[in-house]
Amino acid sequence: MIESEASLLIASHSLADAELVKALLEEDFEAIDVLIVDAVHSEQRRASAVGGPGKSPHVFVLAFRELAASEHCYLGLLRKAAMQPMRRHRAIVLCRREDVQDAYRLCRRGLFDDYVLFWPPSADGPRLLMAVHGALRSLVDLREPPSRAAAPEAFDGGFSPAGAPEASNVRAGAPQSAGAPEAAAAVEPGAPGGSEQSVLIVDDDAGVRTMMSRFLAAAGFVVRVAASGREALRLVGEAAPDLVLLDYRMPDVDGLEVLRALRAQVALKSLPVMVVTGAADRDLVRRTLEFGVTDLLVKPFDRNTLLSKVRRALGGTERRGGTEAKP
Repeated sequence: MIESEASLLIASHSLADAELVKALLEEDFEAIDVLIVDAVHSEQRRASAVGGPGKSPHVFVLAFRELAASEHCYLGLLRKAAMQPMRRHRAIVLCRREDVQDAYRLCRRGLFDDYVLFWPPSADGPRLLMAVHGALRSLVDLREPPSRAAAPEAFDGGFSPAGAPEASNVRAGAPQSAGAPEAAAAVEPGAPGGSEQSVLIVDDDAGVRTMMSRFLAAAGFVVRVAASGREALRLVGEAAPDLVLLDYRMPDVDGLEVLRALRAQVALKSLPVMVVTGAADRDLVRRTLEFGVTDLLVKPFDRNTLLSKVRRALGGTERRGGTEAKP
């Protein structure tokens, strides 16, 4: 059974809490590591804990008593990982009763895969065990991923580290381009909805890029990512995508400047661009309409909203300059 091959990593601020969780999981699992995140050693230990496909765990258990600490640690693990893809994995967050709704929202948005009401230590130990078993069963293949020289494995709902090399046009079986700044999710063969249409995600927030890449790649789209406006213009110049998801506020060149630059080129005047923003006010709508923006996507958004708007933009039935209420 696949559980016999599984490796687990428990991350926590407290050794006592980590050991408690480990004792519960040892009923069914043997390969369990503990990561104690503290101010002095956190960066070094994070990097060593997820050092590439052969070392990263199949299941992360975030055993912090504060939900914000779990979120911070997990994003840090992704960003500080070695410069190569992680193996497929699942992330389970332990939470308090008062944090259940927030934990649910983070899972629905795709940061974690499951949550367990655990703090104070729950009498329902089997619930945690069952969550780990369920996570493992959702992974199709627990074998070692291909060698570093081979293509990265197809994206299967787990995150790739934000510091990994990016394929400039990523799909299952495509070789990676060396030296590119960030990982994008590979497209599953036969995934519905994408038809090999390409989407360029432009956002300076690595967590947002990772989440959007995950949702779009799982739906069958070819995904490229850019961490800045300048990088986005370079990538569009190399190969124009079918759609650009463009963050409005970025530190180097903001979304409006990128729009101006794109529309200044005759070949890109009709390129669909969806602006991603934290607030869709009237002035923003007016300014983006001047450049023929396809739609607005308001943060925070969930998977269904993202995919619905992307498919509409690519299907020719989009609302020009439309706005969206928060979900």
